[in-house]
Amino acid sequence: MNQKPQEVLADFHFACQLFYQGLHQAPSDDFFQNIKDIPFAEIWGKSSNSSIQEGVSLITNELQSSSDLNTIRQDFAALFVGPNVLRAAPWGSVYLTEEQTLCGESTLAVKAFYRECGLAIDTGEREPEDHLGLMFAFMADRITRMHDALEAGGSIDGDMDILKSFLTDHVLTWAPRFLEVLHDNAETSFYQGLSQLIEGNLQLMASFTGAEYKIVRLFR
Repeated sequence: MNQKPQEVLADFHFACQLFYQGLHQAPSDDFFQNIKDIPFAEIWGKSSNSSIQEGVSLITNELQSSSDLNTIRQDFAALFVGPNVLRAAPWGSVYLTEEQTLCGESTLAVKAFYRECGLAIDTGEREPEDHLGLMFAFMADRITRMHDALEAGGSIDGDMDILKSFLTDHVLTWAPRFLEVLHDNAETSFYQGLSQLIEGNLQLMASFTGAEYKIVRLFR
């Protein structure tokens, strides 16, 4: 049975919030417990997307194993925080600029996109706006607007165009490469599975919005 657009958007919103937390927030006790309570198989178990299927399998296997929160925290730090060289830098400019540094032209383009949409990303810390976790937070906000508009009988054409452009121009250009790096360098099945779950959901979001995977030069 085909889902209603509101149901599709609700699923995307849940996914974007999960991916924001998974990529941007250090795993806490509450986060770990919430992850354990998520019925991954119920939400995504019937998906025909192979990346989603693999992601669900890896995450559920991790949660059912003897792996503890400290192991996942250590993996998060090694991947995204440091102090050593990050195993999977989550910022777009690292992949899109030859210098592989933070706050490149691609970062400024993302910041300008947020500003044009009337949204300022403020986490209380000075950090580049092209962190993929923050980008999922932006998409979650936009998807909420779309869902509420449909519930009220309104149009989502404008927000759909915004989401399509954001995915095409700022996310799908580099996120697949980042997710490949994340999968290959994660030491826990949790982050390996998260990379696959994100990739599969991005594919579904691209199909839903009509967004395209552009071929661009990547430097990592």
